[in-house]
Amino acid sequence: MRVTEQLPTLGAGLQFALSSGMTAEALVQLMEEMVDIKIHLLAQSSMKLSPEVARLLHDKRDTDRQRLEQIRTEMIRILKG
Repeated sequence: MRVTEQLPTLGAGLQFALSSGMTAEALVQLMEEMVDIKIHLLAQSSMKLSPEVARLLHDKRDTDRQRLEQIRTEMIRILKG
C-alpha cells in the first residue's frame, strides 16, 4: 500500500503503534509520509497552473508544511524516547 493511501488513517494507526510500543514502525511511517509530502510539494512547485488550482494548492502547501512540522515533532519525541 502506498503512503498516500494511508494518509487518512495514519493518525489513528500511529496512535496505536505508539501505544503498542512499535516506535520503529511509527518512525518509518512518519518518514514515508514526510517524503511523500515533500515529493508532492516539489512536483507542485514546477507545475504551471490555472489561478483556481494555484489557490487550492497554496492552501494545501500551508497544510502540508504544518503536517511536516507535526511529523518532525513526533519523530523527535520518538527518538528521545
